[in-house]
Amino acid sequence: MQNKKWKKSLAIGLSFLFFCLTITSVLRGETQSDDSGECPYGLGYIYLGYSNANTVELKEPAGNLPPSFDWRNYNGGDWTTPIRNQGQCGSCWAFGAIGALEAAINIEFNDSDVDMDLSEQYLVSCGPGYGCSGGWAERSFEWMHETGGAIPESCFPYIAENGSCDDKCPDWESYLLPVGDYWTAVNQSVDAIKQALIENGPLVADVAVYDDWFGYRGDILVHPHQPGESVEDINHQPVIVGYNDSEQCWIVKNSWGNRWGEDTYGVTGERGWCRIRYGHYFIGTAVHGVESDVIRGNDTGKPVVELTKPLDGWLYLFDNPVREVYLGRTKIIGSLDVTADAWDVEVEDEEVSGIDRVEFYLDDISKFIDNETPYVWTLEKRFGFHEIRVTAYDGAGNPSESEKVDVLVLF
Repeated sequence: MQNKKWKKSLAIGLSFLFFCLTITSVLRGETQSDDSGECPYGLGYIYLGYSNANTVELKEPAGNLPPSFDWRNYNGGDWTTPIRNQGQCGSCWAFGAIGALEAAINIEFNDSDVDMDLSEQYLVSCGPGYGCSGGWAERSFEWMHETGGAIPESCFPYIAENGSCDDKCPDWESYLLPVGDYWTAVNQSVDAIKQALIENGPLVADVAVYDDWFGYRGDILVHPHQPGESVEDINHQPVIVGYNDSEQCWIVKNSWGNRWGEDTYGVTGERGWCRIRYGHYFIGTAVHGVESDVIRGNDTGKPVVELTKPLDGWLYLFDNPVREVYLGRTKIIGSLDVTADAWDVEVEDEEVSGIDRVEFYLDDISKFIDNETPYVWTLEKRFGFHEIRVTAYDGAGNPSESEKVDVLVLF
């Protein structure tokens, strides 16, 4: 009888200990997969092999490569775009494709600050995959290349659901940004991938995500191939943005938001990145590159944009300027019509394509696109500190230097 009581007490004690450990894990944000094996983060790549892909052989480097390289910190600029969050939708393939393409646009313009925010939802709802049930970055490149390109996020915002292709903005075709060459390289050497990364820009990479990813908060992800594991486990498509030979790792941009991952080397000030040991998780099995083709026609001159309201250092009351504020940032009471002026710049012996549109951003999030003068967007009441930014694009796709102002919205 005492033996039975002792066993019962031990079972209760172990159950309580397990409960406490589980609660502690949850409070720390270390969410794990449940008993069904369901991933708490979205994946979405469907491995089908690469027989039909636009495959190429990468060239091996002719000389010594740099011991490290990082597109987030190259020539004094960050050529990548901010970390996105695909949510529970299996749309990693769309985020991988768009993440690489956004960086390719920066590289095409030779300007790390262009940072176009393109629509992943356009691929999810209209593209070549199965929406939130999975797809392929490489086929997305092909599809965009053949159908006119990508569109801005503001034209088709992300909803983490399949959605309807009809939900994009009515004049979406006028916003298409052409996609150039694209390719897939299979089973290439680490050095060949490094060379392609440096020459081409960030690359979409096929990887196999296992359970050790879910609680990842930093350091190098290490998972050598285990018995029973194969390339058929590949289920995710993040973006390789750099490498570090001293740590034998790739630097990778993921699409699981800023609560996951690390701020690798403190370069960007945001989490969402990770490091993966060379060859682990089947990374390098295939990489996919893309080139932007946004610059069109004989017009390389950048347009100019001017933020005409609000002006820096003024107080506005219900859309009216009251007085200049000599200390502190611009202050806004009530709603305000944000206005801008824009004009194209002529380069000798080149065409002038004219202003195509002006984009309005609030805290780096695209809020409105206006393609007719006057260029106006209404800022509704949003209490707190914000940054308003405007960027103009001409008909050849050339972006202006952005104009921005810091504001305090009071009520």
